[in-house]
Amino acid sequence: MHLTQAQRYEIAALLKTGTSQKKIAEVIGVHPSTICREIKRNLTSAGNYSPTQAHMFAKERQDWKSKARAKLTNAMKADIVQCIVEHKWSPEQIAGRRKLEGKPMVGKTSIYKFLHQDKKAGGELYKHTRHGLAYRKRRLAVPIKTDWSKRKSIETRPECI
Repeated sequence: MHLTQAQRYEIAALLKTGTSQKKIAEVIGVHPSTICREIKRNLTSAGNYSPTQAHMFAKERQDWKSKARAKLTNAMKADIVQCIVEHKWSPEQIAGRRKLEGKPMVGKTSIYKFLHQDKKAGGELYKHTRHGLAYRKRRLAVPIKTDWSKRKSIETRPECI
């Protein structure tokens, strides 16, 4: 549920009077976590809650979410194939170059997805990439095991310690 501008002004007024977030939620008729998130997301740099600024931020987030994203078209696929085969460009280079040129292009993640789908389907496009589309395997940190046999027992230490 989205908060209205009037609800945001009510939140600001109740916060100034020192009302708890739970009580504000009851008054407005929303879940307490909604109030908590609203305040956390929209604090000013001074640490205050401004309803006008909060509403503006919320609208910007909504606009960003509803923004139409580029879809991978056949023309883009052909362009990607050409860049990889002829120039051996990485997906980052392809996406960045096309963005600089002002041409429509999906992001690097979508290009990687396309390459993985091609490889899964039996394609050989991945062989033309610089690293053969190798994943970097992230290993978990292995704790260093201490060899307790090399330590001195507390009984064998000198009295001064």
